[in-house]
Amino acid sequence: MPNICSRILKSKDTWLNKNLDDHGSGAQSEQFPVMRWDDYYKFVKKYIAPKIEEEFLKKATNYLHDIGEVLYVRNLGSSGSTKRQDIVVLKPQWLCNRIFGPMLATDIFLQFAKKFTKKKIYPRKDIDEVLGENADCDLLIELLKDFELLFLNPGSPEESYIIPGLLIEDMPEGQWERSASMKRYFGRRIRCKSKKDGFSPGLFPRLQTRIYQELTQHGRPPSGIWRNGIKFSYGIEGLLYMANDAINIIVRGRDDSEIGECYEVLEMVTRDIYDVLDVSCPGVDVEMCILSALSLHDHCKPELVHAYPLSKILEAEKLKIKVYDEEFGKEEEITTLLCPGFDRTVLNEMGEQTDVKWMLHPSRKKFVDLLEVKHPVGWDHRNMAQFMDIDYEKVMALQEHANNSNKRVTDLILDAWSENWAQKKRKFGNSTNVKGNNKYHVIFFESSFQNLKAIFQIDELAYRDDVKAVIEGMFRRLEISPGDPASDSEEDSDAYEE
Repeated sequence: MPNICSRILKSKDTWLNKNLDDHGSGAQSEQFPVMRWDDYYKFVKKYIAPKIEEEFLKKATNYLHDIGEVLYVRNLGSSGSTKRQDIVVLKPQWLCNRIFGPMLATDIFLQFAKKFTKKKIYPRKDIDEVLGENADCDLLIELLKDFELLFLNPGSPEESYIIPGLLIEDMPEGQWERSASMKRYFGRRIRCKSKKDGFSPGLFPRLQTRIYQELTQHGRPPSGIWRNGIKFSYGIEGLLYMANDAINIIVRGRDDSEIGECYEVLEMVTRDIYDVLDVSCPGVDVEMCILSALSLHDHCKPELVHAYPLSKILEAEKLKIKVYDEEFGKEEEITTLLCPGFDRTVLNEMGEQTDVKWMLHPSRKKFVDLLEVKHPVGWDHRNMAQFMDIDYEKVMALQEHANNSNKRVTDLILDAWSENWAQKKRKFGNSTNVKGNNKYHVIFFESSFQNLKAIFQIDELAYRDDVKAVIEGMFRRLEISPGDPASDSEEDSDAYEE
């Protein structure tokens, strides 16, 4: 391989002095040093190694790409296209000087005779005029789309593009206003751990391109995009915003029924952020904080919103206390900061010591479905409640409340168990007994999954293998896919049918 790489580098300048039109490049090579893979392969076979195998050449070219001598771009083309192809940029510096330069240059860069003026939409003719001289502009646009520097404007009848790096900087009026109808707010902030680190200037434009295209493919094109932000609706409303060298993701919904959608969007955008970080800022160490729900509700500007470190939230959960904001003197419930029923942060950290209030939504629904129906001999929520120190009179009161509020009594029993334990923990601290005894049986005070599993190992409830399978299935799924918000449903479905 070293031999073929060396010979390619020595021959590269010779190739660039030849006119490649006969081989389908579409432009004179010294002005447009980009070759489709088929042409590149033909040239190597003709001038260097007639018997070279294509797979070996791909490995050699990939090595040249890694050391910066060429750019080897694979599967270039629009998503879903059957005409995707590999290309090779023979002079990477040309891409910076002749393409990225005039594309992103401000007025102070006088060396570029043609530059883009800042606006939101660029018709195809503007791109041809600035970048298309002596170039295969179709191929060039595909290359720029692959680098996530521009994307097709889906709302235009004519071919036009949005270049995030050239958008206006300020958030337009009316994009993110306070709304009385929006009750649930969740958010994350991703920032560098060290003040010595920083995000590259190209990070956020690439992220905007990724998010815009992803949401458009789901039939939800963003309603607004500007230099440091993008607003979208995906059932719920979302905002991606760059401020003070931190990326903020904010989602909001009308009520608790939209918490799942809020979490789904948070996870989708978070994954995109980390994917783009790997490409644009390799080696930069980042941390994720959780945005204050109270602060989100009060402020329209994300840079003014307070954020909590995850470590602080987890510590508060272990102590069963609220998270305290020292700057504003406010307390917040952890269930208003993380998405209960969907967020796996506490489950991943605490395992079976996690409180049952963090049971994942599909598992909890099946758990309640199984225990809500009264069993002829009491192997249901009534029997479970007695081991949680919830007596018969309390169960009857919860049943009446469930009937009057269109809720289910098993849900209310779990909530009551969790709240009772939180009160004990706050009152007595670490000296609180996690279990005890009355004159009839053992009582489990701590509302953990460990104790929930123990309850279904005693007396008649030990026969409820279907209920135990739901709990075990949830943890089994966590071990397999700890970061996948949608992975719980399939596993629990299997467990539910056992």
